[in-house]
Amino acid sequence: MQSPSDYLLRTMQPADLAAALSLSSAVNWPHRIDDWRLVASLGHGTVAEDGSGIVGTIHWWPFGNDFATLGMVIVSAERQRRGIGGKLMDAALTQAEGRNILLIATKEGEPLYKSLGFRTTGAISQHQGRPANFRPIMPEQNHTIRPFAEDDTASLISLDSNASGLDRRAMLSALLRTGQCIVLERSGQLDGYAILHPFGRGYVVGPVIAPNLKAAQALISNWISARSEHFLRVDTPDDSGLGDWLEAIGLPKVGGGTTMVRGNAPQPAPGHRIFTLTNQALG
Repeated sequence: MQSPSDYLLRTMQPADLAAALSLSSAVNWPHRIDDWRLVASLGHGTVAEDGSGIVGTIHWWPFGNDFATLGMVIVSAERQRRGIGGKLMDAALTQAEGRNILLIATKEGEPLYKSLGFRTTGAISQHQGRPANFRPIMPEQNHTIRPFAEDDTASLISLDSNASGLDRRAMLSALLRTGQCIVLERSGQLDGYAILHPFGRGYVVGPVIAPNLKAAQALISNWISARSEHFLRVDTPDDSGLGDWLEAIGLPKVGGGTTMVRGNAPQPAPGHRIFTLTNQALG
């Protein structure tokens, strides 16, 4: 615990989630209390607290022994420019010492992250809305799409690890409990997957792992067809090739961020890639 003159930093507790939700709502983030419960259950949180209550948060999530992601960095508007954000970052980086750290930065946060040794690796775009003028893209002839089965778990985790370069099994296990999953199959082998899970105002389509763009579009199309009346969100790397298609089907770009790393970036295996993210905190 650190005790500056006007606030202290401490480990986040389950009882802090309501206050954390108030902070995220104040900066117009769409998170529900269940979204906070998910990210808190998977990682390590620190809060900044003063006499008025909780005024800042940060989380980091381990993905194996070598990597972690960092996010949910919030400081209340009334407490900004007092060094709280920097102290929260110092605390999280100290806790995650020895790991390479990934994050998605807002434009406002980039200067702080660069000063702490993060470098830019790319960008992501946030698309959301209710689909319109949507024509589903069907899988290629050698692919079939079916519901996820429990027996697929090991293959899905292995495919995800190869495509991401990370050990994300804890996150995937949580998403498979709270969301729904479909898999892409080729010659009896798992060749991709797409998870739909509740988040914010509706649902997120992600993560999506696929061997190529058309396969990713077919997986996403399946969920859009099933949830065409709902508010949908898709966060995708700018080099995924999905952007123009998402715009055309009524999911406009409404924001985005810069992907950054402190240390070494993960090295995915060739053959598959991440087409959409779980969210901007977990990647």
